[in-house]
Amino acid sequence: MYNTDKNTNLLDELKAIKKDFREKNLKPFYFLYGDEDYFIDEISDNIIKVFNDETGLNFKEYKDDNFNIDEVIKYIISFPIVNEKKIILIKDVPFFKNVAKTDSKSVEKFLEAIKEGSEYNVLVIIIHNSNDKDAKYQKRFGKENKIAIFFKENGVLIDLHRLDEATLNKYIVSRFSKSKKEIDKVESAYIIRNSGTNLKNLYNECDKIIAYMGDKVKVERADIDVVITKNIDDNIFNLINLINNNKMEEAIVLYGDLISAGEKPRDIFTVLSINYKNLLIAKDYMDKSKSQNEIAKLMGIETWQANRLVTANKYTTKESLASKLHRITDLSMKRFTSEVSEDMLFELLYY
Repeated sequence: MYNTDKNTNLLDELKAIKKDFREKNLKPFYFLYGDEDYFIDEISDNIIKVFNDETGLNFKEYKDDNFNIDEVIKYIISFPIVNEKKIILIKDVPFFKNVAKTDSKSVEKFLEAIKEGSEYNVLVIIIHNSNDKDAKYQKRFGKENKIAIFFKENGVLIDLHRLDEATLNKYIVSRFSKSKKEIDKVESAYIIRNSGTNLKNLYNECDKIIAYMGDKVKVERADIDVVITKNIDDNIFNLINLINNNKMEEAIVLYGDLISAGEKPRDIFTVLSINYKNLLIAKDYMDKSKSQNEIAKLMGIETWQANRLVTANKYTTKESLASKLHRITDLSMKRFTSEVSEDMLFELLYY
């Protein structure tokens, strides 16, 4: 059982979970929640890797758009196919966010089902949280949440929260050290201040700096300033990925975070417009079978920037990108002419 409140405990429990993975030992129940996407993705990816079902017949993923409690229960109590176990991944389904307000009969049926199928299932529930940091959020996964309590007592319940700056600093120094690069804590702190505390974003920034440095060993401020994507741009690109994947709730939360951080709607929409134009150009080159390096040269950008565009474009079409760009441009013009208030800009982007 894992349950964490402070960075020190979190790191200890992460070590214990990784030890389980190295020993190919999977618990039957994992309840992963919090606002550090890097740790959530790391654990869930490793669970799937350790599970390693070569048949491909014993993995099922549920999200809000395909979640039906009765169908899920039926699958939970069904037996694996040509395997000892099956894996069930449930991501960001409201049913599990606040069980105290969920139909109690459905909760009891679900608990009965997972108890019955515990010997032949690995059940993973993931709840991403990015803005609700008060005590009420924590209580949802305490005594008020029967499902979370069951996972705590019979498997893994872990709060994968963001790390404090001192701990992040150590992670960054370690990241550079593994690539035989040296960075002092002052420069590491500078990266954090400019890129935020999301570990996935920070590692992405570190990797870009490492790639830029080549054979150079010591990281200097100039290296960071040349490569680093300032907070607004990184967050805007995260926003674009959420929009392109139709993750409306998460996109609205991130947009709210940007506004709370002092960014103005008109500035956000300006950066959105620029990025969608670049995505559209990159998509055209991708459709012409241009390589990442060729795209970088043709667009006059760095290779890592081209990589980001190519990655974001994997599941898009030129039509969808053009539609979003047209919508952003239209809303920006309407804001300029006062036909639409700034408060409504982002909400109207989805309609």
